[in-house]
Amino acid sequence: MAISGDARPLPEVFALSITVTQRHTGVVGHHGFTDTSPSAWPRDVTDNDAMTRWFRSYWAEEDIWFYFEVAADGWVARQVELQGPLQEPIVAASLSEWEAAQQAGSLGDYEATFGGTAEVPVREWEAHEPQDLIAEGFETAWRTARAACRAGARARSTHGA
Repeated sequence: MAISGDARPLPEVFALSITVTQRHTGVVGHHGFTDTSPSAWPRDVTDNDAMTRWFRSYWAEEDIWFYFEVAADGWVARQVELQGPLQEPIVAASLSEWEAAQQAGSLGDYEATFGGTAEVPVREWEAHEPQDLIAEGFETAWRTARAACRAGARARSTHGA
C-alpha cells in the first residue's frame, strides 16, 4: 500500500510538530507508548516548536525512506519508515510512547505494532544525507503510517487467533 494511495512516491516535502513530554530515560533508542487515539496526537501542526526539526533520509540498501521529527536535544521524537517502490509503512513510532510502553511492561506489543526509533541522537549519526521537510507533509505520512501499522497488528492478531 502506498502512502499516497497509489504507487507514486510521496512529495519531497514532509514534516510535523510534537510535544515531547519526557526526556530520554537513558534506554538507548526507542519510543514510548501512550494513548494512540487522535485526541492524544501531538499538538496542532500550526503550533510548531522552533527547536523541532523534520527531515528525511534514504537508505538505498533496504530501499527505505526514513522520516524524522527531532527534538531540540537531538533525539528522534517520532519516526516513520516507508519501504519499497510502494513506500509501505513499516514503522511509525514515538519516543514518548515507547518509554510509556516500557514502563507499563507492554514494550513487546508496542514494538510489534509500531516499531522503534533511532537508538542514538542525530548528532552521532554518520553518512546520512538529510532532506529538510515541513510539518504538514510529515503529519500526513505519520497518520497514514500509524493507521497501516495498526491495521497490520489487527491482521496479525486475527490470523494468530
